[in-house]
Formats: sequence, C-alpha cells, structure tokens
Amino acid sequence: MPNGWSTANISINDSGAIAGTAGADTTNHGFLRATDGTVSIFDPPDAIGGNGTVPTAINSNSEITGYFVFQLQERGFLRTADGTLTEFDAPGAVPPCTCGTWPNDINESGAIVGFTYQVAQEHSFLRTPNGTFTVFDPPDAGAKGSWAIAINTTGAIVGGYWDSKGIAHGYLRNVDGTFTTIDAPLVPMIEFGPTTIHRINGNGAIVGVLIDSMGTAHGFVRQ
Repeated sequence: MPNGWSTANISINDSGAIAGTAGADTTNHGFLRATDGTVSIFDPPDAIGGNGTVPTAINSNSEITGYFVFQLQERGFLRTADGTLTEFDAPGAVPPCTCGTWPNDINESGAIVGFTYQVAQEHSFLRTPNGTFTVFDPPDAGAKGSWAIAINTTGAIVGGYWDSKGIAHGYLRNVDGTFTTIDAPLVPMIEFGPTTIHRINGNGAIVGVLIDSMGTAHGFVRQ
C-alpha cells in the first residue's frame, strides 16, 4: 500500500484471499490481497469522492461485490477474478435519484444479495449470475421494507424487515421463494428489532445478535 494509507479487511474467502478498503483522508479504494500476498487496488470507473469503493464480500472464486459512491449515492459493483468490473443498479435505483443499491454478499455461483433504498423505503434484492434482478420483501413487511444480508451456496437468503408497526424481524427466504420469520424467543420487540441476522452457511445454520430487555447483546445460532 502507498505510504500513509490505512486499510480495513472486510471479507476473506476459503482460500485466504482478502477484500477490503484502503486509502487516505476520506476517500477509499477497494483492494484484493491474493493468497500469494499480491495486492491489487481497484475502483469502478464511475467511483468518485465520498467513501469511494467499499467491497463487502468475496467468494471462493475471488469474485468481489460491494458498492461505490456516484453522485452522492451508492451503486453496486462486481469484480471478477480477472479484474473485470461491472457496475449495476437495482431496478428503481438508477441515478440520479434519492436512492441507491447496496450489495452485501455473493455466493459461490456469483449470485449477489443486498438492498435497494428509495427515500425512506428499503427492499431486498437478488442479482443472479446473469445479471437478472429480483426485488422482494417478506409478506409481513410494512412500508419501510426489508434488507438482504447474506446468501449461501444453495441460494437461501437471510435478512431483516420492518412490519407494519415499525418492529424489525429477521427472515429466511428459502430456495423455493417461501419465507420464514426469525425472532429470538423471550426478547421484547423494539424499534430496529432485537434480532439481527449476519450470516447463513451451506447447511442452513444462521448466526446473529439479539438484544435482551436490559439492552445487552447476545450471539445466537439457529440450526
């Protein structure tokens, strides 16, 4: 890295390749640290100013997804193993607008999940390896919408949503498109929710954080 730059590791794959951010002052660039220690700095062509480029996930094929800042809003990107960069926007979030696209995870097949926001609403999305988008919300989601956090190798997706009362819940979107609401037991339901899901593995085990009535955070696993 250039002298004076700071780095933040964000994601690592099974081979040990690392994706993260690097930069100075307030502008970040994406980086890939290969298993041999070689570092590649990258930015999508339209990444300018603000937070710059922020990778959020890398899969076992060293494909990286994340977001970058364009005209003060977030847009998605995919960087393939050969360095090819593709910029993308979820439907309804094409600049200029008060909106954006925020990818959170990519699985081994290259499917990407995240959320798109428009003013005060969020919606989950799935971007297939061929670039087709599905924007969705769980059936019980209210006007504030939902967000997708992670996708496993089978295509199961986890995330969260707000119901019509503004209470947040976790969700599992099964591979057949059906939904299961996930709430930690015996935890009071509060705004922004006590249950926050972080990841799902290939066997369907889900990990996250729940908040008890005293405001203390606890880890949980759902198998």
